[in-house]
Amino acid sequence: MTADNTDTNLLKGRKRRSSLKTRKVTAHAGSTQNKSCGSSHDFNKLALDTESSSFTNISQLQELLSLEDALYKTHLLLQNIFEHIQTPIVYLDTHLKILKSNTAFRKLMMVEDDNIDGTALFSFFMDREILQACRRALKTFSSVTLYSKLLEAAGSKHGYWDIAIQPIKSTGQNIDSLIVYAFNVTEKITMQNSVQMMQELFRTAVENIPKCFAIYSAVRDNSGEIQDFKIEYMNKEAHISGKDPVSCPCLYFNSETKFSTGRQVLKEFKNIVNTGKPISKEFICYDAESLDSKIEAAYDLKAVKLKDGVAAFWSDITEKKLTDQKLEESKEQLRKLSLHLQSAREEERTRIARELHDELGQSLTALKMDMAWLSTRLQNNPEVKKKISLSLNLINSTIQSIKKICSDLRPSVLDHLGISAAIEWEADEFENRTGIKCSTNLPDEELHLDKALLNNLFRIFQETITNITKHSRATEASICLSLQNNNLVLEVSDNGIGIKDSDLINSSSFGIIGMNERVYHCNGTICIEGSEGKGTSVTVHMPLSKRNKA
Repeated sequence: MTADNTDTNLLKGRKRRSSLKTRKVTAHAGSTQNKSCGSSHDFNKLALDTESSSFTNISQLQELLSLEDALYKTHLLLQNIFEHIQTPIVYLDTHLKILKSNTAFRKLMMVEDDNIDGTALFSFFMDREILQACRRALKTFSSVTLYSKLLEAAGSKHGYWDIAIQPIKSTGQNIDSLIVYAFNVTEKITMQNSVQMMQELFRTAVENIPKCFAIYSAVRDNSGEIQDFKIEYMNKEAHISGKDPVSCPCLYFNSETKFSTGRQVLKEFKNIVNTGKPISKEFICYDAESLDSKIEAAYDLKAVKLKDGVAAFWSDITEKKLTDQKLEESKEQLRKLSLHLQSAREEERTRIARELHDELGQSLTALKMDMAWLSTRLQNNPEVKKKISLSLNLINSTIQSIKKICSDLRPSVLDHLGISAAIEWEADEFENRTGIKCSTNLPDEELHLDKALLNNLFRIFQETITNITKHSRATEASICLSLQNNNLVLEVSDNGIGIKDSDLINSSSFGIIGMNERVYHCNGTICIEGSEGKGTSVTVHMPLSKRNKA
């Protein structure tokens, strides 16, 4: 029976009852008129009884009609809900034949015919599990629910559904029908599968990365303040490297150990949860019992905020830190050795220059005087006089060579007149030797510098102009020495082809390496910049101590 037939029958019943009400009222009126020939007393009594009875019948009839109307409206409402609800619903008899079905059910079964009443449910699809569930509901008089069923109808899959089967007792104690509901959970199952897949991918990823990973949840007190963090998950790498919480205080927050790093990380994790800002830090645990603060353990830690906790990646970099520490110690030793060699070389240069000037210079001067004396004594022998003249020229040339060698080894002007005069003298020699025009801007008053600063600054200047000669192809150079904010600043620039970045980091550029080392030993800085076709500039900043001020 369809919904339209049901509505038509209900409407016809209402019309029949309305006409019956009219006939009953008319009959009561006729009966009252026929009894008017009786006595006045009997008539009045009869009239009152008749009128009272009529009013009672009419009231009851109106109440019935009102109930019927309410029932009709309720029926229409339920019928409308039943037909238009998105949940597929089917009403079955005890033989599992369809008594009534809604539009959503027929759409699910891919049935175009609206009237499928009397048709067996399993003529549309056959599912043994649903069939058994219906029989179990009839047998046990209790509802049965099947979860996440994959429905198939007309050879097509319709996703996942939760099937609820409810037995109905219309009259008496026996079940005479079943109502079957189907709730679409395809999206839910799809999301669950996606979440499960993401969890598997996440677990696979974190279990196979070469770093330790852990998830911590915040432990709060009654006031909501974070007191500690609890480990919710750790990958196998963390278990292997952690071994024992006492051996990893940085990660397990064991405040009973001799390390304080655990408390530092706990503080950092609290800040992450409270502010939402991630961290990326290195934490180093030093041996508190060691006088030289040896590294006991070191970790590279990165952590981000979760809902109410922290996810952390870390790796044990103890070996790397120990290696870096040894490398730094080795570099420091090499620098000290380099400084010692530079000092020894400067002293050796000074000694050799002094020896050449004092010893060899004096000997050559004496030899020159002797040759001059012989020349005056042998005036009558032209050949001997010519030979003596050639010897004097050779002696003079040797003396000039010795002077140049002494100047290159250690310019006397540097020791006697200071850095400004030495730079000016060296610039003049450079211009005469190379033809590159030099302009200088030097302080008027002499600077009194300690020996190490004096030597290093002058040698850096010498190396700079040597590089101009070798590589720049410049025609002009500018030299400036000044005092700026308690720093001695040397600037040398040229108009050459410019230095390349690759030359700055070239391990075979020993001149630049030497300049960097000299600046390092004086706690200064050096900046070398060059652009193609615009030349190169070298800027050196050397801090002055109180004793170095002019």
